[in-house]
Amino acid sequence: MNREFFVVLVKPKKKFVPFSWIIRLFQGWTKYSHCAFEFSISNHRMFYEAKQPEVSLRNEYFFKKQYEVIKRYKITVSEEKYRDIRDMVMLYSGSPYPVLENIALAFSKWLRLENNFYSDDKFMKCSELLANFLNKLFDQKINSEMVDVKDIENYLDFLAQQLESNVLLVELNQ
Repeated sequence: MNREFFVVLVKPKKKFVPFSWIIRLFQGWTKYSHCAFEFSISNHRMFYEAKQPEVSLRNEYFFKKQYEVIKRYKITVSEEKYRDIRDMVMLYSGSPYPVLENIALAFSKWLRLENNFYSDDKFMKCSELLANFLNKLFDQKINSEMVDVKDIENYLDFLAQQLESNVLLVELNQ
């Protein structure tokens, strides 16, 4: 039996969120600044994300109250891979969010470094969290300490264009 979950790219609904603006500017003025996993637990839509202060799970009401979904990808996986993902959810829950690592990521990319000069495995930013999950699911490996939300979008767009891919870009009703 196959299971499905979603990756969402989002932006805050509040108008004045300078940190979101900085991320969007750094990514080439993307419409989004954050990413998360969306999946079902006991018939409830839940969102798993890394944001200040830590990695956490939120229900659909509270997530969508704060964020506007810009892009949504459906990923279909085997029951075994789904269990692996569920185990990773437990592993990363409560990891602190690294504001300084995000700033260092911008400088590391600007300096064209291979790795983020300020990275710590105890901390988890949203794109790093998603990269770790996607690395668990697919053969290609993403450097999770150097990934931003735009990189996640590019990777998922690439996978969605492959024949027989289990990744699909979902059209939003707007």
